[in-house]
Amino acid sequence: MSKFLFITISSLLFASILLATPSHEAARETARQFLKDFRNNDAEAMQSRFNETVKQQLPIEQTAQIWGQITSLFGKFLNQGEILSSDYNGFVICSSLLSFENGLLEAKITIDKDNLISGFFISPKEREEDYIPPKYADTTQFAEIRVRFGEEPFILNGAISLPKSQQPSPAVVLIHGSGPHDMDESIGPNKPFKDIAWGLASNGIAVFRFNKRTKQYPEKMMEIFNDADVYDEVIYDAVYAVNLLIENAALYNIDVNKIYVLGHSLGGTLVPRIAREQKAIAGIISLAGMSRKLENTLLDQYNYLFSLDGEIDDEEKAKIEELKIQIDRMLSPNLSKDTPSDSLPLSMPAKYWMTFKGINPAKEASELDTRILIMQGARDYQVTLQDFDIWKNALKNHKKADFLLYEDLNHLLQTGEGKSKPDEYYRPTKVDERVVEDIIKWIKK
Repeated sequence: MSKFLFITISSLLFASILLATPSHEAARETARQFLKDFRNNDAEAMQSRFNETVKQQLPIEQTAQIWGQITSLFGKFLNQGEILSSDYNGFVICSSLLSFENGLLEAKITIDKDNLISGFFISPKEREEDYIPPKYADTTQFAEIRVRFGEEPFILNGAISLPKSQQPSPAVVLIHGSGPHDMDESIGPNKPFKDIAWGLASNGIAVFRFNKRTKQYPEKMMEIFNDADVYDEVIYDAVYAVNLLIENAALYNIDVNKIYVLGHSLGGTLVPRIAREQKAIAGIISLAGMSRKLENTLLDQYNYLFSLDGEIDDEEKAKIEELKIQIDRMLSPNLSKDTPSDSLPLSMPAKYWMTFKGINPAKEASELDTRILIMQGARDYQVTLQDFDIWKNALKNHKKADFLLYEDLNHLLQTGEGKSKPDEYYRPTKVDERVVEDIIKWIKK
């Protein structure tokens, strides 16, 4: 989830737009020194290069944790690539590749007119040649086309996997979890959306997956940060994607009456709202979708992760108490758009929370007349069996709802044993074949 360094390693910071542009040479030197500080885990030196906005968004305590968490997931640092630079709306964006024993990361650093850092992004770098299809995918059974869609200024890149079928195919639109995800929902070496897309397309079901706008346009999302909510992050683009399939159904040989939306994690939470916004959707599939209040989920995640080593120390207890204070502020009737984002959970803006508080996924699902499939892994610590039970209770009288629970799967629908831990996500593993097979059976029945 975004802002959770121990869940993803993406740190997304936002900044105001400035009119002047620093020189590329000076910006690259700032980025070079910053990355040196980063590799040395010198949080004070890193902080000295941040502008005031970033200092508020990324406190020194959090800054000091990033390098250790990255190396715990990706292993020993090996080398750094060339620093490249480009202009963007008065900023210079510097980027460089960082190689580790267990993966490749891309660092992006935004430099303002004062030669200070106004944004820092770090995420796994996808390498297409590294992807090995799951055994349940047969690439001879489908073709994949690239598309661009959406609304300016957020035109997104996507891919549609089209079965080689004479008859119109059912179709599925994939909706990501929180955080800046590419079309494959890449997490470390794993690409769960690509696994699902190719598995379904191998069995006669078209699949549309696409980049999140927070991934493809991070700088543009900075500009609207304080006015952004889950509609901007997820819902608008999900509806645009469904509309693209409807409008081009004949071209893509898609059955317009059998278009489904599958959401994972946050996407699984929002699929009922997406179906409410686009009534042509034939059914929704929630993979590890949260049904509880987000604030309760966050507290449970903090407690779970901090207790993995057998105890919660004083520093961790302080972080839990700080989160509780932020949650109380978010739940306050005095919450307004002017409430500072750094005083709220995940440092997300007040408008985001004001919108999210109005979403009740289980209740909204119960009001739909579409088909519904709820899928959950019992080893999932991010979205738990409490969520699964809430879905089941809310939909117990819904005649078109089905539920599937997998005892040995985690949040990414990967198999495992014992307590699930964050480092599982960075172990090369495919989405479990049972999940893909069950989706195929459900859509075709």
